[in-house]
Amino acid sequence: RELCAEYFSREVLPALVREHPVLWLHFEGREPGSVARMVAEADRARLAAWRLSVEVEKPTFTPEAVLTLLAGADVAFVSREWVLRNAAALLGGEAASRQRQTERLDDCHLAIATLRALAGRSLAAAKRGRAGV
Repeated sequence: RELCAEYFSREVLPALVREHPVLWLHFEGREPGSVARMVAEADRARLAAWRLSVEVEKPTFTPEAVLTLLAGADVAFVSREWVLRNAAALLGGEAASRQRQTERLDDCHLAIATLRALAGRSLAAAKRGRAGV
């Protein structure tokens, strides 16, 4: 059974703030909406020495869903399957194919290019968020 965002905010997070000045809090991104809410709550409540990480494993998560998970995270772990499924969406289908052919990219290099594109979108989203405040 998954931890729900309401229970996390009401019970877990206050105990963590009270008892753990230094903490690495890791979220497995199984359900992006609920996990995004928990990451946002932890990001607002976190102490300076806390680190937040998220795991993006399911290849069916859209890049937009992943961006919501990354908003408050310091570290992201992204599965190979997610990269392979979403590279075309982030790099542009034709660009990803052309890059793979001309540079003879293996999966590792494709992952780097894909994650750079995701990071660029994440930074752009963060800037838009700050501008709207």
